[in-house]
Amino acid sequence: PLLDERGLLDGYQVCYLSGPNLTRAAAEKLRDWVKAGGTLWLAANAASRDEFNRPMDVLDGILPAARGEAQSLQPFQASGRYLNTLAVKDTVRWSGGKASVLSVKQELIPREKAEVLATFDDGSAAMVRASSGQGKVFCSGFLPALSYIKTALDQRAALQKKVDEKAALSAEETHAAALLDRSYNPWQFPAGLRELILAPTREAKLTKPITCSHALVDAVHMPHEKGILIPLANYTLKPIPQLTLRVNAPQAIASAESAVRG
Repeated sequence: PLLDERGLLDGYQVCYLSGPNLTRAAAEKLRDWVKAGGTLWLAANAASRDEFNRPMDVLDGILPAARGEAQSLQPFQASGRYLNTLAVKDTVRWSGGKASVLSVKQELIPREKAEVLATFDDGSAAMVRASSGQGKVFCSGFLPALSYIKTALDQRAALQKKVDEKAALSAEETHAAALLDRSYNPWQFPAGLRELILAPTREAKLTKPITCSHALVDAVHMPHEKGILIPLANYTLKPIPQLTLRVNAPQAIASAESAVRG
């Protein structure tokens, strides 16, 4: 909550915010940061209350929609491993896919000139975007990242169940079943929902320090005076014959070395 209160958003172009509480001082600086050109993503009920849990309207003037009271459809305070206990309460649809509404839902009433990016089953707005000053604000009435993770977990669990029950598997499922022993993590994350979540960064046209040729490969850019370290984590759980990294460096790169391959 003190991120922007201390001015730590200076130099950043996009901010993702979830959780209902934010200090008033941070909210005021966040509002000014958006008006100066920042892009803000708000998950359902984000920044709706201050540090004393009082209702807060500091950001209301920059929001693309009037937000109703968030509904707690199914309280959830466990770790991600227990997301299977959450039931789907509604569905969100957009041109590139669909997502499940889990745990929390919030009514959005789009303001004038706001664009509705996704809708609930009843046709009401589930995600809205609009400009504010020199910046943009994306407002969500559900929790997209929760759906992103649970979708992958459900697919892994369904495959595990078929394997445990010794049910007939298709050729594709037989190949995928070999991945079950490699990790407890899932691997079939919905690409359409990933792109929706990444929409603010796409529109902000960020100059990325590093770009990876494959989705689901975590490539971390760690600059140092002696060079740039790039740890890689392959969440596809499959070997990748050729991976390309494009790195923006302050000067010409003299050499590249792999800790595994030299």
